[in-house]
Formats: sequence, structure tokens, C-alpha cells
Amino acid sequence: TFLRAAALLSQTYKQAHFLLVGRGVDYHNPALRELVNELGLAERTRLAGERDDVPRLMAALDVFSLTSSYGESFPNVIGEAMACGVPCVVTDVGDSQWIVGDTGQTVPPRDPEALALAWREMIERGTQARNALGREARSSVVERFPLKAIVTRYEALYERLYAQKTAEQFPSESGEIAGSRAL
Repeated sequence: TFLRAAALLSQTYKQAHFLLVGRGVDYHNPALRELVNELGLAERTRLAGERDDVPRLMAALDVFSLTSSYGESFPNVIGEAMACGVPCVVTDVGDSQWIVGDTGQTVPPRDPEALALAWREMIERGTQARNALGREARSSVVERFPLKAIVTRYEALYERLYAQKTAEQFPSESGEIAGSRAL
């Protein structure tokens, strides 16, 4: 979807460049390399592979996209891009739309035309408007997902799950939850 949308956008915006990052997303992947060439994107697409400097790369983007087709419940990478001040265009899979909210755009999965149109709209906003949207995205993710609150929620979840497991393994005679055990 991403590459097909890139090919569509490239018909109008010849200066657009695309960066793909991730395990197996490199020039050693023959199917991916072939598709990039087939779509005429070789000169404007960088297959960067797995990287350890992703925040630096994200901060350099004008727009971030996650174009999953399925299986993403809460993709952290969207929040990471937003924390870098980058507006996002994502597919409507899992919590992606909820995470992005009104600080970016959401398109249907497996729809390169919709993705290319959303990118085009982001480009046409201009640099200042995109940067302002990126600042809104950063504020949103910092406000809605503060690390301390997330850690507290995970701790509460783990404690609740442990208590349930303990109750299942060691029920009291009355059927109530037995006292907690030390780990």
C-alpha cells in the first residue's frame, strides 16, 4: 500500500522522497527491491532496514505513515512519531485513528489512492501548517500518554492479573480470593 501510494503521489510531486525502515525492509529483500523498481521509485525511495536511530530519522520526516493492513492494536510507533513532532497519516487499523485523533489523518487499509490523497493534502498544507500540526501531535501524545501514568496502569494491570491467577490456583474454602502472596 505504501509503495503504491508513493508511486501515485510521485506522479504529481516529483520531488517527494520516501524512507522505509524496519527489519527486512532493505535492498537485500528481492521482492521489495523489485516492487520499488517496478513502480519507478528507485531514485526517490530509501530502504533503510533495521535502525537504532529511529527517533532521529522520524524527526527529519515531513509526514510519518504506518500503513498496516491488520493486527495493530496500539502501535507505539505512531506515538513515537507524534512525540517527535511529526504529523501522521495512518491506516484505520487497531487504535491508530484514536492515537492520531485530529492531529493527522486516517485512511482505510489497503487503499493506496486514499493514502496518496492524504499525503497530498499534507503537502498542500505547506511547511508552516504541517509543523504546527506536528506540534499539536506532540502535545497530544505527551498529554494523553505520559510515561508515569502508563507505567502505573501497567502495574495495576499486572497486579490484577496476578491476583486473579492466584485466586484461581489457591481458592479459599469460601470461594473468595485468598490473601495475597509475596513474589
